[in-house]
Amino acid sequence: MHASISAHLCWGFLNQMTGEWQPNLACYLARLHGHPERISNLYFNYALVTRAVAKLGPHLRRHRGRYTFCTGDRRTSATASATSAA
Repeated sequence: MHASISAHLCWGFLNQMTGEWQPNLACYLARLHGHPERISNLYFNYALVTRAVAKLGPHLRRHRGRYTFCTGDRRTSATASATSAA
């Protein structure tokens, strides 16, 4: 889990000089690149989530359109609901 959090932190880094969100290569190199066990953990997390979503698929199809999504943003919640109902 630590590797996943590190990857997200390095990807969505706020450059305080420009005020833009962007990937931070130095962060990636320090936290992930030189640590093959952390990269393996990322692959494991990906496989685990992929299997969980695959197993959940039939359940979601049976109950299509009955889920309420609350993402904190009405537009995003509406998009998630519409996508799951399709």
